Amino acid sequence: MARKEKNNVEYFPHSVNHGKKMFCLRSKYKNDGYAVWFMLIEQLGKADNHYLDLKDDVQMIYLSSELMVDEVVLLDIINMLVKLNVFDSELWNKERILYNEEFVESIADAYKKRNNKCIDRNSLILLLTSKGRYKPSKSIPKLGNSDLKYAETHKEKKRKENKRKEEEIDGFENIEYKFEIFWNLYDKKNGKKKCLDKFLRIKKDDIDKIIENVQKYVRSTPNTKYRKDPLTYLNGEHWNDEVEIKKPLFNVSNQISKSDQVIKLFNETDLSNTIRKYKSSEERVKERLDEFLEKEVFKADFKNRETTEVLSHFINSLQFNPPKKVIIIDENAVVPWLTK
Repeated sequence: MARKEKNNVEYFPHSVNHGKKMFCLRSKYKNDGYAVWFMLIEQLGKADNHYLDLKDDVQMIYLSSELMVDEVVLLDIINMLVKLNVFDSELWNKERILYNEEFVESIADAYKKRNNKCIDRNSLILLLTSKGRYKPSKSIPKLGNSDLKYAETHKEKKRKENKRKEEEIDGFENIEYKFEIFWNLYDKKNGKKKCLDKFLRIKKDDIDKIIENVQKYVRSTPNTKYRKDPLTYLNGEHWNDEVEIKKPLFNVSNQISKSDQVIKLFNETDLSNTIRKYKSSEERVKERLDEFLEKEVFKADFKNRETTEVLSHFINSLQFNPPKKVIIIDENAVVPWLTK
């Protein structure tokens, strides 16, 4: 009996290098953008023939729940990824189908030992047409030599189109994305529409200067109350101003890391109570704190969070991952939770 065709994969290559597309996405959606991008790729890998049909609202709601992100946010991220040419714009705009040709090419090795080939865009169009899910504006050639020639021609056109779009983004042709970077860096949300109108009229040569200067300017004005309105900054061409970043006054909290601050505060306030509560030892409680901080430091907002907030989060996490209890063998031993 012939082996049943398998049209999905259990793994895919994950590059550690990300370009400007990911930078734009994370600038606007923070870690949600990064997570949704790769979770969508995972969904494409698991899906038969590596496409997601989201025309049905139920499917969209299910995907939103599966990815644990708000439905509106998910749709916004998908639309941005389509603009960035991550997903096929024609299939999404016309049929709400997610398909990534670059991803399909990256998993081709997984199909080398199979009897069937990995689906390409042309084959997907044929499949969707046979299911009544796609109505091509032009007739599609039948399978055969002519179809292969058609596929190669389309693939080459698509490759050139993708390259052109990427060059537009890399060359700052798409100024709107650069504005989103500026807007999120500036972090004073006043008059976005007027700011965008002004930003679009700024010379391209000045865009780099703005992105570079605004980061220094924001650091020099940590209190947004004393930061110029973004429109004032743009109208006055303040990206040409020299920025002086004042050094903070000496403070012990400035000389130690956020992790050290959390550990110091915990030792002073909650260590003894935690040992008693979980009938554990100082060593085991601190071991849990170290494990917790090792994960927290990789979160984008870790350094900006209040020390008390991080510590509160750790104490709450112990309910689900408590320190190991100390087993008392010696009846005369002095244990922390029994001492006054």
